Amino acid sequence: MVSERSLAVLHAIVSDYVSSNEPVGSKAIVDRHSFGVSAATIRNDMALLEEDELIAQPHTSSGGCRPTRVIACTSTHSRKFVLSLRRNAQL
Repeated sequence: MVSERSLAVLHAIVSDYVSSNEPVGSKAIVDRHSFGVSAATIRNDMALLEEDELIAQPHTSSGGCRPTRVIACTSTHSRKFVLSLRRNAQL
Protein backbone atom coordinates (compact mmCIF):
# COMPACT_ATOMS: atom_id res chain seq x y z
CA MET A 1 0.00 0.00 0.00
CA VAL A 2 1.29 3.44 -0.91
CA SER A 3 1.44 5.93 1.96
CA GLU A 4 0.34 9.55 1.81
CA ARG A 5 4.00 10.62 1.81
CA SER A 6 4.72 8.28 -1.11
CA LEU A 7 1.86 9.87 -3.03
CA ALA A 8 3.30 13.30 -2.20
CA VAL A 9 6.70 12.10 -3.47
CA LEU A 10 5.01 10.85 -6.65
CA HIS A 11 3.38 14.26 -7.06
CA ALA A 12 6.79 15.94 -6.65
CA ILE A 13 8.37 13.56 -9.18
CA VAL A 14 5.65 14.20 -11.75
CA SER A 15 5.74 17.98 -11.20
CA ASP A 16 9.53 18.15 -11.46
CA TYR A 17 9.61 15.79 -14.45
CA VAL A 18 6.98 17.80 -16.32
CA SER A 19 8.83 21.06 -15.73
CA SER A 20 12.32 19.74 -16.54
CA ASN A 21 11.73 16.70 -18.78
CA GLU A 22 14.64 15.09 -16.91
CA PRO A 23 14.68 12.11 -14.53
CA VAL A 24 14.16 13.20 -10.91
CA GLY A 25 16.41 11.97 -8.10
CA SER A 26 15.83 11.84 -4.37
CA LYS A 27 18.30 14.66 -3.65
CA ALA A 28 16.47 16.96 -6.08
CA ILE A 29 13.20 16.19 -4.29
CA VAL A 30 14.72 16.95 -0.89
CA ASP A 31 16.23 20.20 -2.23
CA ARG A 32 13.05 21.43 -3.98
CA HIS A 33 10.30 20.20 -1.66
CA SER A 34 9.86 20.34 2.10
CA PHE A 35 9.21 16.77 3.19
CA GLY A 36 11.31 17.03 6.33
CA VAL A 37 12.95 13.65 5.70
CA SER A 38 16.31 12.54 4.33
CA ALA A 39 17.11 11.63 0.74
CA ALA A 40 17.40 8.00 1.89
CA THR A 41 13.79 8.07 3.11
CA ILE A 42 12.70 9.56 -0.22
CA ARG A 43 14.62 6.77 -2.00
CA ASN A 44 12.68 4.22 0.06
CA ASP A 45 9.41 5.85 -1.02
CA MET A 46 10.64 5.86 -4.62
CA ALA A 47 11.45 2.14 -4.35
CA LEU A 48 7.87 1.45 -3.23
CA LEU A 49 6.52 3.54 -6.11
CA GLU A 50 8.74 1.60 -8.51
CA GLU A 51 7.44 -1.71 -7.12
CA ASP A 52 3.91 -0.48 -7.87
CA GLU A 53 5.11 0.49 -11.39
CA LEU A 54 4.20 4.14 -10.86
CA ILE A 55 7.74 5.29 -11.60
CA ALA A 56 10.67 3.74 -13.44
CA GLN A 57 14.38 4.27 -13.26
CA PRO A 58 15.70 4.71 -16.83
CA HIS A 59 19.01 3.00 -15.98
CA THR A 60 20.11 1.48 -12.69
CA SER A 61 23.01 3.92 -12.41
CA SER A 62 21.12 7.02 -13.57
CA GLY A 63 20.18 8.23 -10.12
CA GLY A 64 16.78 9.51 -11.21
CA CYS A 65 13.27 8.27 -11.83
CA ARG A 66 10.55 9.27 -14.22
CA PRO A 67 6.80 8.70 -13.92
CA THR A 68 5.33 5.88 -15.97
CA ARG A 69 1.75 5.11 -16.86
CA VAL A 70 0.48 7.46 -14.17
CA ILE A 71 -2.68 8.48 -15.98
CA ALA A 72 -3.08 5.44 -18.23
CA CYS A 73 -2.69 2.94 -15.39
CA THR A 74 -5.92 1.69 -13.85
CA SER A 75 -4.49 0.74 -10.46
CA THR A 76 -6.06 2.11 -7.29
CA HIS A 77 -2.87 4.02 -6.49
CA SER A 78 -2.88 5.77 -9.86
CA ARG A 79 -6.53 6.73 -9.56
CA LYS A 80 -5.88 8.08 -6.07
CA PHE A 81 -2.90 10.06 -7.34
CA VAL A 82 -4.80 11.54 -10.29
CA LEU A 83 -7.66 12.51 -7.99
CA SER A 84 -5.17 14.20 -5.64
CA LEU A 85 -3.79 16.17 -8.60
CA ARG A 86 -7.30 17.33 -9.45
CA ARG A 87 -7.93 18.39 -5.85
CA ASN A 88 -4.64 20.33 -5.74
CA ALA A 89 -5.44 22.02 -9.06
CA GLN A 90 -8.78 23.22 -7.66
CA LEU A 91 -7.12 24.86 -4.62
